[in-house]
Amino acid sequence: ERLEDILYEWTRTASRGVEAMDAEPEESAMTPEQIRLITGQEGTTVPAPGARDMRGGGRGQDLTPQMLDALRPHVINLNQGAFSDEGRFTTAQADVDAMFDDHLERALAVARANGRPLRLLFWAHGGLIGERDGLWIAHLQVEWWKRNHIYPVHFVWETGFCDALKQILSGARDLARARGVPRDFWDYTTDPAVEALARSLGGVKIWGAMQASARLASADGGGAAYTAGKLAQFCQKHPGEVELHAVGHSAGSIFHSWFLPKALAEGTPPFASLHLLAPAIRVDAFKDRLLPLLGEQIKHLTLFTMKRDWEENDSVAEIYRKSLLYLIYYALEPERKTPILGLERAVRQDPETADLFGLRGRPSPRAEVVWSVSQSTAGRSASRTPTPVIAAASNLTDAL
Repeated sequence: ERLEDILYEWTRTASRGVEAMDAEPEESAMTPEQIRLITGQEGTTVPAPGARDMRGGGRGQDLTPQMLDALRPHVINLNQGAFSDEGRFTTAQADVDAMFDDHLERALAVARANGRPLRLLFWAHGGLIGERDGLWIAHLQVEWWKRNHIYPVHFVWETGFCDALKQILSGARDLARARGVPRDFWDYTTDPAVEALARSLGGVKIWGAMQASARLASADGGGAAYTAGKLAQFCQKHPGEVELHAVGHSAGSIFHSWFLPKALAEGTPPFASLHLLAPAIRVDAFKDRLLPLLGEQIKHLTLFTMKRDWEENDSVAEIYRKSLLYLIYYALEPERKTPILGLERAVRQDPETADLFGLRGRPSPRAEVVWSVSQSTAGRSASRTPTPVIAAASNLTDAL
């Protein structure tokens, strides 16, 4: 399997539902070739150990003290933008200091001895994730990234959005289970009712609070802002020896739309790549905060998302019969039908994003979009995945 296909299945799995097991794709199940594609690097040769046994192995389960200790050099836990000082895993300024002043110095020494730069990857998960699940995702990934010569830093940013969304949708659950009706009934009757219910039960406020958490993290006094300053200092101390990459899934795109500009403003070198998986960021916010940086301060952007017909054939918790991005588009932003970057219709309708992603017959040197399913069958921008939801799990594990 090619990475474009795997990442597409991730985004589809992530938009599928609001239960913990469905909230975030199986980010650990990637082959070395897929890592080369996502980071643009060569030389990754080690597969994720035991990854075939990880799927369904208890995401969100409690981590042992040994597991938590192993995460300390790689996880920054935030709550409402600030360092989290409660719960199973806390983070303080001293922990971030140790990450850069001790652990990353040691990692750089190893990379230097092997004649390569230190490659840092900053991961921001989606908004349907709580602390336990975010930590479990990091646990599944960290050692594997390291064995493939990439140092991961996971932002686990607690938003509370998953629990709130489940409460919003619970009012429609009985209706969904009781209806054995054609699809067009959902499109024209039930889905609009769910959208109206989501708005009336405070969905706009809840989604706005989640976005505020992303912004506050990189504002003065935020945990991501402090991390950005330490990152800049580290890179300035070791010029030419550090490569930066970032991946944002769903609402993680909103998180990175604040963190990357903050890090660059602090004086980091350009980010070599940014990958957005089913991004939930508004088009206007993307154009305001990230678009001006592309090509120079962010060398290249890759967007992975579904084509329109697949997006409209998705569902959220088997209640809302479209993807989560469509629920945001219709119901969770202050204005209905707010363009969202992960939706094909929004990307094509905006002239700037259409040009950026090469959708007007002219390839773009700054960005590309990988649709599923694409008309082309070859090249980095092709995806052959037929996107059956039930096949997602076997597709991920069979790729190993």
